[in-house]
This record gives sequence, C-alpha cells and structure tokens, in this order.
Amino acid sequence: MTDDKLICIAKIGKAHGIRGMVYLSVYTEDTSLLLAPNILRDKDGDSSLEIEEISPHKNGFLAKIKNVYDRNMAEELCHKELYILRDELKSITDDDDFYYVDLIGLAVFLQNNDKQFGKIINVHNFGAGDLIEIMPENDGDSFFLPFTKAFVPDVNMQDLRVTISPPDDFIDT
Repeated sequence: MTDDKLICIAKIGKAHGIRGMVYLSVYTEDTSLLLAPNILRDKDGDSSLEIEEISPHKNGFLAKIKNVYDRNMAEELCHKELYILRDELKSITDDDDFYYVDLIGLAVFLQNNDKQFGKIINVHNFGAGDLIEIMPENDGDSFFLPFTKAFVPDVNMQDLRVTISPPDDFIDT
C-alpha cells in the first residue's frame, strides 16, 4: 500500500437552489475530512476545491463550496469526485479496525486451508451491502463475496491476509 494513493470520499451531485449549494454523496463516516483546508483533490490530484459548509439532507448532504455563488457555477461541478490522499486519513490503533482501501491486495485463504487462494482486488458497495472482489490465483475470473462475518470470518491486517468461508458449492477448487 502506498501512502500517495487517492481515495474517493465524496461525489458532488446536482445543484440545490440558486445560491451555489450542491448535493453531496459522502463515502466516509468522518465528514470533518470534507471541511479540512487544502485536503480535497480531484482525480488528477489537483486541490483547488474547498467545502465551506456541510449539513445532512435527506439521504445525503448539502454542501457550500468556496467561491461557488450561484446555480450555474454549482452545475459545472456536477458529478465531480472528491479525493484525499491515503496518508491524510487518521491512524488506526485498534487491531480489529482498518480502512477498506487497505484490504486491496491482501492475500485470500479459504478457511482451514494454508494455501493462498487469491487476493482482494477491490471493495464495492452497489447499495445492498459491502462486497469484496477476489481474483483467484488460478487466473480464473474475479468474483464477489459479501463482506460479512459469515463469509469473511477473519481479517488479519498484521499478517496481511483474509480468510473466507464461502458456501460449499460456491467455488470450484
């Protein structure tokens, strides 16, 4: 894992009202990250955008962006993703906690098997819960597994490995 990895923490939606407010989809529990000066970047790493205010609204948030004063300016930002650098996230001290981005690249082992089965290539949420995407070692197609205790009983960040327990007929070993 490299500390210069960009992590998407929010996405600007449509404009709200006539004073430059925007809807904001937020992908982090720590919304204070969105208000920190000089931290937000676009996908190219440019840090020219700053959020002045954020407030909960229905299923998301409303945000006031610095130097955006009207609806036309807000509409120009529609669909823009907001990123931060990985090393700007708070440090984790509890062994049982981790950021999803840190799971990418971890070795995957089947429960009760010491041979590496594959590796995690991404973590997704399409609306019905978190899924890990696993690429098997045998160059098969990647597949999704629900990221729940039943399917992923152990995440060991110290040993950089994840243990999975899929249903018996789920994987052709």
